[in-house]
Order: sequence, then structure tokens, then C-alpha cells
Amino acid sequence: MSQDKVYFTFINLSPVSVNIYWLSHRTKRKLYCTLRCFAYVEINTFVGHCWIFEDANTGDCLLGNNSCVFIPLHRQSREGGIRREYWKCLHDVPGGSNKGFFEFDRSCKSSLSDLAQKLLISQPRRTLTGLSLNAVRDNCRNLKEAEDLLLPRTLKDELLHILKLKNCLQRHKADCSRCPFDVHKTHILHKCNMGRCLKLLKMVETQVGPGGCGLPFGLVPVSPPGLEALYMASRKVYPDQPNPLQVAAVVKYWLGGPDPLDYISMYSHPGDSMQNVPPHWHYISFGLSDLHGDGRVHERAPNQDSPSGYGFELTFRLKKESGETSPPTWPANLLQSLAKYVFHSGNTFCTGDHVSWHAALDGSESQIQHMLLTTDVQLQTVRTPVGTVDFVQVVGVFREELQAAQRWNGSGVLNILKNIPSNRGMFGLGDSLESDSTELLQTKVLEGVQLTFNMESGSLLPLVLRGRIKHGRHFTFKSAVSPTAITFAAESVTGTFVDGDKPYVSHGPWLQVSDF
Repeated sequence: MSQDKVYFTFINLSPVSVNIYWLSHRTKRKLYCTLRCFAYVEINTFVGHCWIFEDANTGDCLLGNNSCVFIPLHRQSREGGIRREYWKCLHDVPGGSNKGFFEFDRSCKSSLSDLAQKLLISQPRRTLTGLSLNAVRDNCRNLKEAEDLLLPRTLKDELLHILKLKNCLQRHKADCSRCPFDVHKTHILHKCNMGRCLKLLKMVETQVGPGGCGLPFGLVPVSPPGLEALYMASRKVYPDQPNPLQVAAVVKYWLGGPDPLDYISMYSHPGDSMQNVPPHWHYISFGLSDLHGDGRVHERAPNQDSPSGYGFELTFRLKKESGETSPPTWPANLLQSLAKYVFHSGNTFCTGDHVSWHAALDGSESQIQHMLLTTDVQLQTVRTPVGTVDFVQVVGVFREELQAAQRWNGSGVLNILKNIPSNRGMFGLGDSLESDSTELLQTKVLEGVQLTFNMESGSLLPLVLRGRIKHGRHFTFKSAVSPTAITFAAESVTGTFVDGDKPYVSHGPWLQVSDF
């Protein structure tokens, strides 16, 4: 810590009383004083010391020289002391003389340039949403009253948060020495539980306005940083649907609710006839990744390049029925069920995985009872302020398709399904009706085959026959440029389509041979 002294006059130009906090070298908050509106106080401090400013009544962040955290950087000499003649434009505040408080007479035009360096405390710019939330907060007497308001769930969550912050400040009112301090162009807020400060909420600034003034959490944005980043990614795909229909958890998981996903957004996709994509509903989950960045659900990632939460969100696509104007909600229930599995088991999903469900995905009599997982073709990996997030799409499949994925691989089966014009196409659409999706995967018995290998594979063929097949095993040649695969299997190998009576069998692009 520097020993260079600096001298400042903190002038409160905001219309509210201000709590001025100094942060010691032990990163403890110390309440220096409470400064009335349009009053000032002289501060003797050192280069590198940190000061923060809050509304004394609500805990809202205020700015010191347009910064949420003010750190003196330059030393200024005070030779000759402060010139008393400039105090003629200031007059004492009754009862404040012992603290050095003065009110500012705006009619005085005299320059204060010869006084100590000035720091102007002001209110930050707020969005209309932030101003509205603050106004509603100031008129709510308790949390129950706020909970009963007819507001969108996301806004209500933020209202409850800033209302709890206000209540926390009113309970503490003084120095919160338990809270650590971490300078990251942020403001310090407290999360209070049963009257005790628990942790620092380290939130990312948002650039707003032509001046790029950064505002802390509680002002803008109204969405937490991780959630806002995912919303922005969704808006890039659906710019005409800024407020899609959502299925929201009634009680959030971090408040003791049973559903891990805070929200599932449901977008209407118009389809693309050029790519054989029909109109459909696009479901996107929010909750498997870290939405809040404050440790309430997931541990915060060490940096922005690390996975956020579990590192992925789930998506699902469902073909629209004729005349359908609102999305079915059963896919949202399905995504919640998959999220519960992830949270309870700790196992994650990735592209190529398969899920044996053994029940109709929509709760009907459909034979689509299992799932394969792939990468969502429209949503790319998102780098949020709290880590990276991938989008893993769930694709409903029949039992035969699941078995093909188990014997081969999920990605290969999905590549086949994409090329079937009458099927799900490149977007991997689900359909509440039966389909002809297994046409290409039907098992066919062949009378004979003619195989062509390149030189390298051909040189391996005798070794395969002598070293593996003759010992009761199997061996598979996989094409590097297509989904085609050829498996040579002994008759003793279980789970194959071939036997002594059927030595040549194809299952889609997968050929099995047992006649040697």
C-alpha cells in the first residue's frame, strides 16, 4: 500500500444521502461517514486506497467521478493549506461542524480550483427498466407483497433481489467486516440470509449509453450476466422474438424448488424449404450452465474460457402440427427431467451420447421412446462472462435407431437420419406422429457382396481373419469419408445380425459379414 498522501473533497451532488465506505488493506469495509445531499466532507487518504459510495437508504450504487470504485492515483501537494477565502461560498450544516460538513451554495460562482482535489458523487444512468424496478421496490413493504405482483418471472426475481438487498442494508446499517473485497470494475453488494452477510456478489459491468458508463448489477441489465449472454445468443437466431413464451420454475432450484432449469424458452421457427426444414418449435433450456455467477447454484468458473456450470444447455425441436399456434409444453418437461438426471448424478451430456428412455417422450402411445444427442445447428458455443456454454440438442428416436447407435455410434446414425428427405432433416426435428425414419435402417439379408478395399485396408484383411475372426471375435472397417462401415464377425459373437443362414446382412450403411 502506497504512503503517498492525497487530499480530496468528496462533494455529494446526488439528491440522496450517501454512505461513504473505505476499504482497508485487509479488504474490510469501513463506514467513514454518511454525507447529506449537496454537502461535502474533506478526506485525507493515500494513493491506492479504495472508496465506494452507496445510497444510505437503499444500498444502490453511486458513482464517484463516474466510477463505482474510486481509487486515488495521483499525489497533490497541499502547500500553504486550503485557502480559507474560498470557504465563503460554503456554510456550516447545523450539527455537522465536528465532522467538517458543509452545504454547497450554488449561487456562489467562485472557483474551488485551489482547494483539494474534488470528487463528485452522482447517481449513475439507469435504464427505464432499472428505474421502474427501483420505484416498485420503494413502494413494496415486504417480500410477500412483491411476490404477489403480476410481473414477468425474470423481472420479479430481480425485484426480490434488490428488495432483499435494501432490507439487508437496513438491518446492518454499519460496517460489514465479514465481506471480502475484489476490485473488478464492479460494485460490492451483499447477499443477506438471517441477518448475516454471506458473500460478495462480483458482477460484470454492462456498457450503456454513448459514454459507455458501466453500471453494476441491480441497475442494468435486469438479467444476470450468464442468463443475459444466453438470451443474446437466442436473439441473434430469433431477432423478431425478443420475448418468447417461457416455461419457468415456480420455485427456483436455488430457493429449494425441485426443477433445476430456471426457464425453458419456446421459439417459433418458420422453417426453410430450401433445406427441407418444416416450421417447428425450438425449445432452449436455461439452468444447466451458470446463469447468475454468484455461486447460488454452480461454482463460478475460474475464467471465461472454462465451462460455465455443467458447460452446456439442452435444446429440442418439435415439428408444428397443422394450425398449431402455441407450443406444447411436454418438451419442456422432458428437458427438466434430463436436467434433474444431470444434477442428481453429476453426469453430463455431449454430442454423440444416447439416452435409453423406454417411454414415449410425449406421454402418448408413440414409439419414439429414446433419445440421441447432437450439436444444435443454429446455436454455437457461447462465451459468457461466467464461462463457456455449448448447446446440446435432444433428438427423439425409435428403438431400432437407438440399437444402431449402441452398436455403432450416435453421430453416425444422426448423419443418416439427416439425409432422409421424409425424416427429421438437418435440424433433427421431433414429431408427435409416427414416421418412416427407420426406412434406411431396416435390416436386409443379401445373397452376396463384393467388397473393395484400398491397399492399406487390404493388407490388414488377412490379419483380421487370422488374428480375430478365427478366435471368435469381430473387426470393423469404418469409412473415413462416409457413414459406411463393414464388420467381420465370427458366428459366436452375440448381438449381430448375421448367422450361419444369413452370412451377409446390411443395416442401413452398416454391413455385417460372417462367411469366411
